[in-house]
Amino acid sequence: MEFVGILLFLYWLNYGSTQKPCIPRSVNGDTSRIVCVCNSTYCDEFPPLGTLNPYDVAVYTSSISGKRFERTTATFTDIPPFGLGSLLRSLTQLKVKLDDSNQYQKMAGFGCSLGESPAYHLFQSKLSNESKTSLLHAFFGQEGIGYSIGRVPIFTCDHPEYGCIQDNVTDDFNLTHFSLVGCDLQLKIPLIKNVQQLVGNELKLFTSPWSAPGWMKTNGQITGSDNIKGEVNGPYWQAWANYHIRFFEEYAKQGINFWGMTVQNEGSSTGLVGVDWAAMWMGPEMTRDFIKETLGPALRNHPLTKDIFLMINDDQKWLLPWFTYIVLSDPDAAKFINGTAVHWYENFLANPALTLGLTHAQFPNHALFASEASNDYLDNSNHLGLWSDAIAYASDIIDDFQHWVTGWTDWNSWLIDFSYPPIVINRTIDEFYKNPVYYALGHFSKFVRPNSIRVNLGITGIQGISFHSADLLKDDVDGIGFLTSSNQHVVVLQNRDNNNPYQLSIQDAGISGKEVKLTIEPNSFVTLVWNKI
Repeated sequence: MEFVGILLFLYWLNYGSTQKPCIPRSVNGDTSRIVCVCNSTYCDEFPPLGTLNPYDVAVYTSSISGKRFERTTATFTDIPPFGLGSLLRSLTQLKVKLDDSNQYQKMAGFGCSLGESPAYHLFQSKLSNESKTSLLHAFFGQEGIGYSIGRVPIFTCDHPEYGCIQDNVTDDFNLTHFSLVGCDLQLKIPLIKNVQQLVGNELKLFTSPWSAPGWMKTNGQITGSDNIKGEVNGPYWQAWANYHIRFFEEYAKQGINFWGMTVQNEGSSTGLVGVDWAAMWMGPEMTRDFIKETLGPALRNHPLTKDIFLMINDDQKWLLPWFTYIVLSDPDAAKFINGTAVHWYENFLANPALTLGLTHAQFPNHALFASEASNDYLDNSNHLGLWSDAIAYASDIIDDFQHWVTGWTDWNSWLIDFSYPPIVINRTIDEFYKNPVYYALGHFSKFVRPNSIRVNLGITGIQGISFHSADLLKDDVDGIGFLTSSNQHVVVLQNRDNNNPYQLSIQDAGISGKEVKLTIEPNSFVTLVWNKI
């Protein structure tokens, strides 16, 4: 990689001394592939919102051309009276209209894994303490992008080499030997405590199991997608339910409590294909019976877990609505369940209207929640600086939220050398790099805070279309709108077109006769924030 030839003092002149902009570095000389460089003395920050006057709009832009959270201010002005000019203008622009009288789901927030992998890669890296702190602030700090959710593997995850087996004594049905181990005490818990200091009480943690201990499974190993031994509600299944309880008890002793949990990570899809990592088969019938007979009563009868937000599936969207219908159609199981978790992999098999939309229509009182995403699936190429990764994440977030999903969780948001995460840690020197996907996430996560409500956003006008996942054809310009708990409107837009900008007329149904005129660049994201009038 080589530095783009722009000196730091020019950034200060362009952006003002109150902002800390990106220091760009191109990847192999390709100026369309830019990462932002951070070290112990400098890291770019999200420009503060500040105080907005009536009719003022804060506009944040990131683009393939090099903008990263660039902040400007626009103003609602009078829409010109109808005439030939306005008619011609309507043919060459898109109208983006927010209407908060039509309200949908309440949002839970954004976050990432706080498991052993990101903890190990952070703590064992060559980063200085200052850089490690800066990295966590980039996600969870006031100057960062507003993460407030953490996913914690309850046992072990894709990487059993970290040795997160809290009870590996064969047939210890009473879990007498259960105790926290190194990956808990040296990796996950220290990472969570660091994040707790930044987020405070707003932090929502949820757990996910990849596998039960080998002695509970039919193949005797934590790897491989075999299931738990015996009949559901038999001694091995009861021990597995109690394993969860013991986990929550021991973490509570460390000052860590959990908002939610999923029953099983990828219990159906990994079982269908067979895998050689930590995994376990748990199809919908098995999930239903486990919750109804064993896990549900165990959770609801314990003071630490009686109110835990219990989610099923935690797997690919193409399993919906089949999986949820089998589980939630049983009232004795459904009474313990709060929602359905989904992953973003294999979206090309999952039209959101036919999966998420139908699931919500069938079970409107059960939440939908995105629990895992990662750009490296089936693609081991160099992702560093790729704008297409950012487009992929943003498109998925918009599709999910347009179809009733309430929260969105990245997988490993930082790793050493792996090129796909939002932040890549240099293996040998005190630097880390923010990929474009970090900025795509931030355009949503910074202002779509927990308890924000999705509202209607209509986009009308003539525009191009492009191929996108299972939707087949998508408009170039897409977006989503919200009303926040601080009584502000938030609109996030993206332009997927590689070449064409679009002229926009941003309108608010609550501000009659006024608009904000805006141009959205090719390959860009825009977040707009204004006070509800």
